[in-house]
Amino acid sequence: MPRVTFGIIVLNGMPWLEPCKQSIAPYGPIVCAEGPVEWWATQGRTTSTDGTNEVLNKFGIPTVHGTFAEKDEESNAYMPLVPEDTEFLFMCDSDEIWDAGTLEGIFKALDSGDVDSMAFSPHTFYGGFERVLCGFEEEFQWHRVQRWYPGAKWATHRPPAINAPDGRPWREHRHVDNVETRRRGWRFAHPSYVLPSQVMDKVVYYCARNPDRVIPDYFQRVYLPWVLGNDIARRIIEDEFDGVHEWLPSLRGPCRTRKFDGKLPYWLRQHLPELQAQLETELNEYRYQTC
Repeated sequence: MPRVTFGIIVLNGMPWLEPCKQSIAPYGPIVCAEGPVEWWATQGRTTSTDGTNEVLNKFGIPTVHGTFAEKDEESNAYMPLVPEDTEFLFMCDSDEIWDAGTLEGIFKALDSGDVDSMAFSPHTFYGGFERVLCGFEEEFQWHRVQRWYPGAKWATHRPPAINAPDGRPWREHRHVDNVETRRRGWRFAHPSYVLPSQVMDKVVYYCARNPDRVIPDYFQRVYLPWVLGNDIARRIIEDEFDGVHEWLPSLRGPCRTRKFDGKLPYWLRQHLPELQAQLETELNEYRYQTC
């Protein structure tokens, strides 16, 4: 089996961090960088306050804590923790939960010796666990696996890229793209649009970074009325914005929702009751406000 290390950067990654860790831990060591990028630091954040650090300590995950200029720097902060015998670095967001069969298929492909880089398509859940985003969200290449060598660094976090010794990104070498991995059924669960509190944080951050690229008042105009609305209300919203993603539809193209017809990864199913309870608790705050 190839020697793969998983790298995570995180700030307030609960409640997804624990099932994320549980889904990948059997397949290799995990290293982590925890803390805010500079913009969040200017808002007064210094470290996670939602139990993230407790989970990192509970599972003994080697972690660099700090404040980072941006995610490029944060990603490189954990590089000294990567074991030297690592062959591949698997970038994993703290809200990604993987299926065991998928990881075993990926590892078998990596073991062939014919792969330097792999990209995937997510199942990005929206407003719960019944619907996922399609359109550009799943057509976009989510680069996750890259060949590693001692001294390697992340060239960029967006997109995730490690340069080969020749100076070119590994994706320009022997790359398996998301069309092929999707054909093989290798996808991951990405519940980044489930909890209102996290959607709000996401929108605040991206509005600050790219104010001319995000739907104005997205949370109140799109996310919240979609989640609280009936099928007719949801259809009206998706027709107006050609989907429900926060990026302006003129820039990103269609990004509508569709019914999720797959199977949730094991570790997400194990945590589902508490996750659904947290979703309902958060949504109730808004339901009462709109009564």
